[in-house]
Amino acid sequence: MDTENNLKIDQLTGTYTKESIREIVEEIALKGENCAFILLDLDCFTKINDTLGRDMGDDVLVSVVNTLKRGLRKDDIIGRIGGDEFLVCVNDVDHISTVERIAKHICVLTKHSLSKGVYVSASLGIVVPAWDSKFTYNEIIKKAEKAMLVVKKNGGNGYVFYNEEIENDGV
Repeated sequence: MDTENNLKIDQLTGTYTKESIREIVEEIALKGENCAFILLDLDCFTKINDTLGRDMGDDVLVSVVNTLKRGLRKDDIIGRIGGDEFLVCVNDVDHISTVERIAKHICVLTKHSLSKGVYVSASLGIVVPAWDSKFTYNEIIKKAEKAMLVVKKNGGNGYVFYNEEIENDGV
C-alpha cells in the first residue's frame, strides 16, 4: 500500500483509525481491486458500558479486535470508524462465498458471554462493489450501514449483504 507510512493507528484497539481506513478504501477503489467491505457494529455495546463500566467496554473492544486479527486472513484490514464500529476490508475476493465464509467466521469470533446476562455479538453489513465499478468510502459506509441496520432490526448477531432491495425499502 503506497500510503502505508502515513497511516495512523487507533491507540486503544491497534487498528487503523477512521481517517486511515478511509485512505485505504479510496486507494483500493483507485486500483480497482477485487474486495468486499464488512461494517461490524457490536450489539448491545452501550449496555456493556452502562452495566459493566467503560473500562470493561474498552477491554471488550480490545478483545474483539485481537480475536479478529487472529481469525482473519493476514491480508484483510481492520479499521475503527467509531466507538464500537469497525470496517473490515476483505482483499482478494474471488467469489461471494469467500465473503460469506468470512462473515460467518466473524460472527462466531465476536460472540462472547461477558457476565451474568451480558453478551457481546456483532451485526455486519456487507458491501461487495462490482468488480469494475468505482466507489468512494462514503458510498461504502452508507450502503454497509443500511445492510447492518437490517441485521440490527432482526435481533443482531448476523450479517446481510447490501442489495438494491435494501435501498428501495428505505432502510
